[in-house]
Amino acid sequence: MNRDKVRRAAIAPALLVTLLAAVACGGQPTAVPPGDAAQGQSLWARSACAGCHGADAEGSAGGPALAITPLSLRDFRSIVRRGGPGMPKYPSSQASDQDLENLYAWLEAPASVPAGGQNAPTPVPANAQTVWAQSACAGCHGANAQGASGPPVAGLTQSFARFQATVRRGVEGMPATPASRISDQQLQGLYTWLKALTP
Repeated sequence: MNRDKVRRAAIAPALLVTLLAAVACGGQPTAVPPGDAAQGQSLWARSACAGCHGADAEGSAGGPALAITPLSLRDFRSIVRRGGPGMPKYPSSQASDQDLENLYAWLEAPASVPAGGQNAPTPVPANAQTVWAQSACAGCHGANAQGASGPPVAGLTQSFARFQATVRRGVEGMPATPASRISDQQLQGLYTWLKALTP
């Protein structure tokens, strides 16, 4: 009897050390690297998501728009994992946490990733500065977009989708600019020119 007590007393500390080591080493969640938008775009194109939410996540009759998503990463991941009305759930065996990180990075600013996922710099159109000078934009933001009665916009960092939405809708103190005044192609050129400027 005493021998059993001695044996148990000797084993208990060793067992405790083993359990603590297991918790310390194995209990930490594996860190997921930040999302890669180009990978997310490629994944979206191959996934079933595009069938309902549109090729560019712009929405369709089958599902709402997700481009420039207002969802947090946590909410996005939760919805994908649990599914919803008319939407199947996607366990980690079908879409890893890294896949979701990549998809979310692309959905935040889909237009900032050129077709094919290549991040090569876009050449600035030759007439972009002329379009700017002839537009009402220059009157408020300055001839070189360095600011005047409106804020500076040289060295733009936001995505094209956000830039386009702001120009088309307008904001407080800035009127909406329809495509009849500046076409989408001209707007893309202005965006590229503004991004290339030194702030």
